Amino acid sequence: MLPVLIVGGGAAGTMLHLELARRGIAARSIDRLPAPAATSRAVTIHARTAEIMERIDQLLIDRYMTRALPSKGYVLHFVDDSTHRSEVRPGLDFTTLDCRYPGLYLHGQHETEQVLRDYLRSEHDQGTEWGVELTGVRHIDGGALASVRHVGGRVEEIAARYLVACDGSNSRVRRALQMVQDESD
Repeated sequence: MLPVLIVGGGAAGTMLHLELARRGIAARSIDRLPAPAATSRAVTIHARTAEIMERIDQLLIDRYMTRALPSKGYVLHFVDDSTHRSEVRPGLDFTTLDCRYPGLYLHGQHETEQVLRDYLRSEHDQGTEWGVELTGVRHIDGGALASVRHVGGRVEEIAARYLVACDGSNSRVRRALQMVQDESD
């Protein structure tokens, strides 16, 4: 039985896979997409994330910081009515944080994920299996049994002690476990 199956190859799934690999815990991660996303839905990491990257390995945070753009914080925008807009600069100033990485660091989500994937591959020879879709999951003695379909149609069952849903807000894992309502209902 596989110790951990991670469903989702984005930032959360890749970071979890990396942390497990660092500790010698066997894991496998899958994602239904054919390849990593080439666009971003987020562009910022905060001080704590930078500190976590540094704790993993100075090499990892160094790789990230060579491409990240430092930012003091957020500009807050207020709209009183449809015609009047005001802003506060820098509405939230993160440069005053008492930490090693005061501020925000701007970097496309897809680029941050790529830094994590590259590190996981280069340091642990592991990575996400793309084009592998979770089609079902059920509880079994001592864990979970996941049904997956690979690109090309091959079906596989994966027995895992733990199955972790890192597949986002439209989670197929949570729907399969009936933890959320299926959108088609």
